[in-house]
Amino acid sequence: MLKQGPGAIYLLIFALFFVVSPVKAQKQENDNARFENPAIKLEVNLVSFPVIVVDRSGRAIPDLDRDNFEVYEDGVKQEIAFFNRSESAINIGFVFDLSGSMGKKIRRAQEALKAFLEVSRDDDEFFLIGFADRPRLLQGFTSSRDKILNSLALIAPEGNTALYDAVYLALENIKRGRHPRSALVIISDGQDNHSRYSYDQIKEAILETDVQVYSVCVPGIWGLTDRAELYGRRVLRELAAPTGGKSYYARRLEDLDEALRDIGLQLRNQYDIGYTPSLRSRDGRWRKLKVKLTNLPEGAPKMAIRSRSGYRPL
Repeated sequence: MLKQGPGAIYLLIFALFFVVSPVKAQKQENDNARFENPAIKLEVNLVSFPVIVVDRSGRAIPDLDRDNFEVYEDGVKQEIAFFNRSESAINIGFVFDLSGSMGKKIRRAQEALKAFLEVSRDDDEFFLIGFADRPRLLQGFTSSRDKILNSLALIAPEGNTALYDAVYLALENIKRGRHPRSALVIISDGQDNHSRYSYDQIKEAILETDVQVYSVCVPGIWGLTDRAELYGRRVLRELAAPTGGKSYYARRLEDLDEALRDIGLQLRNQYDIGYTPSLRSRDGRWRKLKVKLTNLPEGAPKMAIRSRSGYRPL
């Protein structure tokens, strides 16, 4: 996830940034552009990325300092230029599967969405995309929780599944958000049988935007085969992982509540880290990124880091 401005690029390991994205600055120019020609071709001076640290139970650890982190680009240690705890408002897009396979789970998903909204900031803004045969923007950006929830109230699940088209529409729509940080939350069984865009195209599109992706896999009511269900879970996992997001599996309806609440909490507890790359070549080659923990106090619990795996300077 790259954020670039004249003389600066912000890579978002968690797809969350605290500077204005040039993608947003150029949104009128790019609203009708296809992602095959992304307008991300400026200089690279600064790389910025949010990071989340969790314990063995997956709970976020919010009280670490700059000295507890090391950053490596292509195996070379980088000097951290700035560090803080991310607390700004977020643009959040919900992508809901409304196809026939979801059945009555739509109603439970609506209830679970309340759990997410309960832990969001008052100034966060949301939009909602529903999809079956095609994606539809059910509710544009709003800070009203009621508008988001009511947009799902009268929906009847039916039709095929255009998951990839829905994700693409969400990536386009989130550029219109007014906050510097952005995230998508996808709720689906991970199947797609009606999209114009391919899986590979959507994966590439995600890498070229400033969005952190979370996904919740909800098995459909039609009894997918083990192979199909595993495929759906893998698709959703692979859409989320490169952004530093996380994928959840909600086999039970109760798991939906827990997953959405956890996503909301994790978006609230992240670190922003920035550095100037020691290698400033703008060759467009993929740069691998790795963040390590260091200087932890004796007896500290075991921790894990989630972050974007790399970026491509253009």
